[in-house]
Amino acid sequence: MLAGCSAGFLNVAKIKGSHNAMKTGMLAADAIYANFASNEGQMTGDELTDYETSVRSSWVADELKASRNFKGAFEKGLWFGLAHGGLVSHITKGNEPWTFSHKKTDSQSTGTKD
Repeated sequence: MLAGCSAGFLNVAKIKGSHNAMKTGMLAADAIYANFASNEGQMTGDELTDYETSVRSSWVADELKASRNFKGAFEKGLWFGLAHGGLVSHITKGNEPWTFSHKKTDSQSTGTKD
């Protein structure tokens, strides 16, 4: 189970990750406890699909959907990224009909230490 920052629940536009990490951690704990309680105190090897359902129905998913295109636009340059970031943050608020895909992982985007 991935929760918090390890799952990438970072709202890049607001630089807000700790709130999302805490909320998804609480949802993960709830799913684990529900599984534990429903199986008479025994953990099972069951997939905890309730966790995904609860994350998708929480405010975290709404917030991440609204900011999903913020970072990807910067791959087209600083000025395009700034203009697009303003558009999606203040006007469309995640309701744009496109989604930018990331071509590199975050670790590939950083430079080497000199």
